[in-house]
Amino acid sequence: MFMITLVVAGVLFILLQLTLGFCSWRYSGGAGRARSIVDASFEKRFAIVAAVIVFTADVSLSALGEGAFLRAFGDAPSDSLIVEVTGEQFVWQIRYPGRDALFGRKDPALVSTTNPLGLVPADPAARDDIVRANEMHLPVGRPVKIRLHSHDVIHSFWVPQFRTKQDAVPGMAIDVWFIPTVPGQYEIVCNQICGLGHYRMRGFVTVETPESFDQWLSEVGG
Repeated sequence: MFMITLVVAGVLFILLQLTLGFCSWRYSGGAGRARSIVDASFEKRFAIVAAVIVFTADVSLSALGEGAFLRAFGDAPSDSLIVEVTGEQFVWQIRYPGRDALFGRKDPALVSTTNPLGLVPADPAARDDIVRANEMHLPVGRPVKIRLHSHDVIHSFWVPQFRTKQDAVPGMAIDVWFIPTVPGQYEIVCNQICGLGHYRMRGFVTVETPESFDQWLSEVGG
């Protein structure tokens, strides 16, 4: 979808610039040049044709993009890996469920430097949760559902190579899902100016084989 939009917009931009350049050269004023009257009927026909082209292109691109939008914001597959991402000035707190595959309860009153998400120690489901600052690992080829939260202001979770960007809004849990297909390391960017330290709010996501992901999860989970 990105390449389709880029190509269509690029071709239209070049055509418009060539038209502008031609008109500037062909109809530029000069000494002794007689005043000419523009054919109003031609202007009307040109405006109608241009409007039809723009409208058709807009509807076509919207139709092409609707599928991608529904895939990203519709229901994720049932076998998706769920990863919780919480934005705060100026770090991404990334949480995985432990061996029980359950996220533990949180209590804002318990938030501290050693417990950045306010996990409730008395909750058995919270004891094996894995929390990493600015570090995410994902298995290649598996659907991943990101559940976004924010502790303070609006942040924006953005991984450019994934074509995925979604705001994290205080007081809301917002889901977005995708399937990472190419192994490698990619930058997680905050795309919303969130304070003086905004430039420091960056993390990294490593896409790796399922075996490597399971090994990493076992190592950091203890």
